[in-house]
Amino acid sequence: AGDNFRCPTCVRGVVAVPQRLEVGEDSLEIVDSFRYLGDVISCGGGVESAVRDRISCAWSKWRELASLLVNHSIPLEERAKVYCACVRPALLYAVETWALTERLEGLLASCDHRMLRYMSRVRWQDRITNEEVRKRCGVENLEHRLRKMRLRWFGHRKHRDENNILRSAMELEVEGRTPVGRPKKTW
Repeated sequence: AGDNFRCPTCVRGVVAVPQRLEVGEDSLEIVDSFRYLGDVISCGGGVESAVRDRISCAWSKWRELASLLVNHSIPLEERAKVYCACVRPALLYAVETWALTERLEGLLASCDHRMLRYMSRVRWQDRITNEEVRKRCGVENLEHRLRKMRLRWFGHRKHRDENNILRSAMELEVEGRTPVGRPKKTW
């Protein structure tokens, strides 16, 4: 069976030779993205790949706990506590450091809502709002949770030593004039 396998890349005639970066005596491969401490860092600087990875991770945790989360002999509030302790942290890991756009924040929220609806056996056809589903589960709004996480992270950064690089970067004042007009959106 192994003799019949043909690499799709090789069949098309495109053979990618990895680019390398020499740093002293070390040779590093140049990649589009990599995982560092559970977060995905991409060469474009955006967080879309990290958001998609977190959503995938959350669904993986959901599948591990699905027999418990959809067990309707357990009260919904108790299942929601398990969801908030195990699945939501997988979804929101490192989110406080991301510059989220509304679209990416919407992806996180829709993933959260889908899981809560599935857990509480509420379909879209039932015409019950996401807010009502959250109230039934006793789960905090995702936007409020994100705000709390960002403020907690900001507080930790603000109370660092005066010489800390992150603190000095946050308090950096750039000399010169600001261009006329609305500032460019950087995320």
